[in-house]
Amino acid sequence: MTNGASQIRLVQKELCWSGWLTGFLLFICTLPAFLPCCMAQDATTGTLPLQNERFIPADQLDVLFERDGGGVLMPRSQFRELLARAKANAAADNQKPPGMMIDQIQVKVTPQDQHAVVIMDAIVRQFVDEWQVVSLPIGNLLVEKFTQGDAPVAEGSESDALEQRKVIVASRDPRDNGRLLLAGSNSGEFRIQITMSTPLVRSGSDRSTAFRLPQLPSTILAVDCPEGQHILVNNQELERPSGDSGNVTYRVPAGGADDVRIQWTTRKRQSESQTLLFVHTDGFLQIQKEAIRWRSESLVSIFGGSINELSVRVPSRLEVTGVESAGLESWRLEDDVDQPGMTRLVLSWRQPFSKDRIIQIHGVAPVTAEKSQAVPTLEFLNVNSHAGRLAVSHEGGLRLTAETGAGIRTTATEHGSQDSGSISVFDFWIQNFDLSVAIKPRDRELFAESVSDLSIQDRILSYSTVMTLETLNAPLFDVRLTLPADWELASLRIADQPADWRVGETDNRVVVSLPETVEAGGLTEITATLTRSIDDPATEQKVELPVVVASDATLAGGTYVVNFANDLAVAPLRLTGLEPASGSAESLSFRNVGTEIAGELTIIRRASQLTSRSVLRTWATARELAIDAQISVDVMNGTVQTLTVRVPESFGDRVHFQVTGTGPIPGYESVPFVHDVNLEEQTPLDVAEGMRPFLLKLSQRFSGSISLLATVRQARELNTSIPAPTIRVDNAVRQHGVLVFEAYPEQQLKVASDVSAINGLFAADAGLAGDPAPGTNRRVALTYRFVKPGYSFSVDEIRFDTESVPSAVITEVRNTCLLNDSETVQRSCLAQFQSSGVQTVRFRLPQSGQSYLWSAMLDGEPIEVRHEDATDQDSNEGESTRTAQYLVAVPSSVRGQDGISRFSLNLVFETVNRTSGLPGQFEQDSVTFSIDVGNSQSADIDVLEQTWNVHYPQSSLLVDSAGLVSPTNGTDQPGWFQNMMNIEFPSRDIVVRRGVSLAVVCLSLFVVTVLVWQRRYLLVSLGGILLVFWLLMPVGLRQVASVDQLAPGVGGYEDFSTADIPLPPPSDVEMSNAYGGMGGMGGGGFGGGGGGGGMGGPGAGGFAGSPGSIGFD
Repeated sequence: MTNGASQIRLVQKELCWSGWLTGFLLFICTLPAFLPCCMAQDATTGTLPLQNERFIPADQLDVLFERDGGGVLMPRSQFRELLARAKANAAADNQKPPGMMIDQIQVKVTPQDQHAVVIMDAIVRQFVDEWQVVSLPIGNLLVEKFTQGDAPVAEGSESDALEQRKVIVASRDPRDNGRLLLAGSNSGEFRIQITMSTPLVRSGSDRSTAFRLPQLPSTILAVDCPEGQHILVNNQELERPSGDSGNVTYRVPAGGADDVRIQWTTRKRQSESQTLLFVHTDGFLQIQKEAIRWRSESLVSIFGGSINELSVRVPSRLEVTGVESAGLESWRLEDDVDQPGMTRLVLSWRQPFSKDRIIQIHGVAPVTAEKSQAVPTLEFLNVNSHAGRLAVSHEGGLRLTAETGAGIRTTATEHGSQDSGSISVFDFWIQNFDLSVAIKPRDRELFAESVSDLSIQDRILSYSTVMTLETLNAPLFDVRLTLPADWELASLRIADQPADWRVGETDNRVVVSLPETVEAGGLTEITATLTRSIDDPATEQKVELPVVVASDATLAGGTYVVNFANDLAVAPLRLTGLEPASGSAESLSFRNVGTEIAGELTIIRRASQLTSRSVLRTWATARELAIDAQISVDVMNGTVQTLTVRVPESFGDRVHFQVTGTGPIPGYESVPFVHDVNLEEQTPLDVAEGMRPFLLKLSQRFSGSISLLATVRQARELNTSIPAPTIRVDNAVRQHGVLVFEAYPEQQLKVASDVSAINGLFAADAGLAGDPAPGTNRRVALTYRFVKPGYSFSVDEIRFDTESVPSAVITEVRNTCLLNDSETVQRSCLAQFQSSGVQTVRFRLPQSGQSYLWSAMLDGEPIEVRHEDATDQDSNEGESTRTAQYLVAVPSSVRGQDGISRFSLNLVFETVNRTSGLPGQFEQDSVTFSIDVGNSQSADIDVLEQTWNVHYPQSSLLVDSAGLVSPTNGTDQPGWFQNMMNIEFPSRDIVVRRGVSLAVVCLSLFVVTVLVWQRRYLLVSLGGILLVFWLLMPVGLRQVASVDQLAPGVGGYEDFSTADIPLPPPSDVEMSNAYGGMGGMGGGGFGGGGGGGGMGGPGAGGFAGSPGSIGFD
């Protein structure tokens, strides 16, 4: 590896020496060729360059610097590198498709009085998520508003928040003032709207304008034309779409045209071609102590021709120092013979031009000795329109106040540098506008800045001003204030402390003594509060703007805010010294620029707009007609303190109104509302057109939504129609609501068939009005919705007789029967009740007179039962029989939280076994339960489910049943075949028990056989005697069997599943012969019950000792 590395290094050295040798030989060969070139270069560089000198005043150097664009210093290598990158990017960008384009553009032109509004709607499509710019030519059009979708977007906005939103930014092209740049940073489709304006040129009754078009193939031009006029587009008359009547809109495809000329004329002929000149000027005025310097930049737009000469009229005191324009050949100044004191500036170009041209004019004017200086103007002769913007600045040591007149208005005030002071911007639309500026040196002794607030609440005006005073060059001991006339001074404070003041020379002047001397350069603050009242603003009131002025003080500025109630409309008639700052629907804000404040305001109450919603509930008894009207009145605009509600004359003058609530208007939560509003007074007025108006006066003025309840109670004759109520609210623009007719259970309401034909009345669902008040026992019978109150109809009533129905139900009855060979049947009846308001339950036993009640238990506890004789009418034979009824009192303790009483009643009784037809057939009836329903009548209680459990001896078979019951576990089937079908394999206990018995028998036989085999006859005889003695014993002594060895035989009959019905808890009290009755099955009679037990409780499957049972339902 070492040798290999050395060989490689040796080869590199040889290559390096050969490269140096080759380069040296080439240098020697090419050196003679460079010598002549070097000599020629030296000869060329020896010549001196030409020099061009021009005298420029020192104060005009900024013009030169402004011509040059901004730049930076950098190394030459870096500049070349950046230049190479720029060329490469430019070549790459030329191959890429455009990232942003304008599509589907429409230009709509609407003529106004002095100008035309041009609204340009366009769709901008951007394809990449990075900044893209597209240029839109607009020429002389003035941009007034730029919106994207529904949200306005400021022109030239450069906020960082724009990068996070999908917005389009618009700005003037700094290199071409006639183009508008649109920029965006997000891909997508955007809809923009640009509102612009252009002046109108009048020629008699004709009006004309011209402007540039976007130069896109998809451009559509829409021009609005008033009634009786025609449109000429580019000197071509267009056919009116719909005759001479009415306003129409012309739609013309503009295609890629550069500009358009539009003329509105009343003559139906083509207009002659003429040249239109429009000028837009941006002027800059700098006011100094000795001179006023003027600089303007005017954009001249030419349509329909070309010019090479233009005249401008300027005041003679304005000395024009320079004029610049592309292609300008010369300019000269001439005295204007038409207007003395004016100078005419004549501009000549080398050749005519028809495109836009920019003219820059520089001048200087001296400052006169007058208090205010008139700003010089530029008047372009023979032009159709001249408008623009003027920026006025001044030195930092001066204060500038401006007074605007005709043709100019203040736009904004910008703060400049400390040396240049602030800059005031004005817009003018007349060439000879009237603008005067005053220069005041800052050498005053006392300066004042006021923050004033004027509050207008109905008829009370309150004015408060906080005046900050600064004294210079001398101390301040007292302040003299001039108060507005007709105002009452409420308070005067200095630094939140009551001030000491006295009346001055006149009643409206006061002298305020300062508690401490304010040294030169110090500040003090005075707060003055004044009040006054005016007449009702229902009619227009004019009020002079109140101002508190400090004598010998220079007003440095301040703010003036006018706050007023939302139901008032306040507008200034005239204002002096105040500039609009901002405002809202309930306030006006102004900014003072340091001049005296004066003005006049108009105050008028806004017309209130009302809407009403009503829910009219009507019901009637046999003697009374009742109406409850819930009226909701929405005060949309303004406020009200009185409401006029009209009701039918038949209601009388005793209608009771009350306020039930206030709140915001649904869907208009921004409208303020008053919480605490009461009804102070209601006054019935005279009847007019069948309606009686009620004047309702509220405790205060109200806005929002207020709910009123009107209650009407009046006598009524039976079987008379019920009139449909109607209620109207005066001055309500919309009145709608719901008619609700409520009825009692014994009522039926109906209307005539022609009700459906009433205009504005519709049948509605009952759920629209809600249920009646709880506890009234009424229901909604008829519901109508109306959209206007002009309806009239009546409702007829039909009454039905009422019948009493029981207010109780038996959910389940469990009957248990014990059959035996005797003629009596022992029965148990367990009934589950649900009732409401029942105090006594009646019941009758079947086979009255042959049944005997043994016991009664309520919810498992014994209860006292009363006996009562009653008479029943036999429906078949028409004979009456006396039966025994039993009464059981229901305690209130069984009532639940829902007001329903739930309890169980268990009856144990004995009845006869009624037979009919073949022997062995038994019939049993259910226990009848009833309750009192009034008027000495009783009603039977319905039974929802009934179950029968029948217990019978094992020696008997139950083979069939009849009636409204069905067996649940089948009936018995007699016969040996059926018995064989019922053979079952014995259980283990039975096998063991019977096996032991069989083993005993077998053992006995074996023992007897052995004894006989061995001839032990004595033992056999003794065993036989014992067997005979055992057989002769009583059956009761030798039969030992427990109850659980008997077949349970529990069964029942059901007609549906009762799994969901809750069963009562089983009773822990065994139903034995506690009351001296029932004996057991073992012994017979009414003794103690020898072998049998007592009757089982409610939960037992059957009677104890019962050999077999079956169930019915």
